[in-house]
Amino acid sequence: MNPMWQEQNQQLYRKFEFPDFKSAFEFMTLVAQKAETLQHHPTWTNTYNSVEIWLTTHDANHTITSKDWQLAKEIDGVFDGLFIQERFLSLLNIDIADKSFEEIQHEMVLNFSNRISNLQPTYAQHSLIQLKTNFLENLEGLCSVHQFTPEKTKAIISKFLREIES
Repeated sequence: MNPMWQEQNQQLYRKFEFPDFKSAFEFMTLVAQKAETLQHHPTWTNTYNSVEIWLTTHDANHTITSKDWQLAKEIDGVFDGLFIQERFLSLLNIDIADKSFEEIQHEMVLNFSNRISNLQPTYAQHSLIQLKTNFLENLEGLCSVHQFTPEKTKAIISKFLREIES
């Protein structure tokens, strides 16, 4: 059982906090897509940067079932993905406010190029491999958070690799 989810009145409950309304709304949009896929929908409220969610299974007499725990797990995955994405981009000093995915990707390429130029010659090859791996893992995470298809994710990663190799 996830300690962040609380059982209250035959429902699972959790409150999520975000830096701003836009982030909260993005979270809700991604959760809505997961809920549609699972055909299990939350009760929720949004007040500026916070989202409160209650999960219960209506066709099981409003009790908590495995459907609720499965959706809670998916919701946690969305939240964790957004948190990791935000943290990674902030570490790179990439401001994502009002930017498209393509603009963020372009900034990642520039940031990667700048980091390559600062590598120490002795460790350059090893550091380059490690740096490339970190960027690719986080780019793949971004694609996952945005729920891109495997084909689109592959195309984005291929484009990123082409751009950093040139």
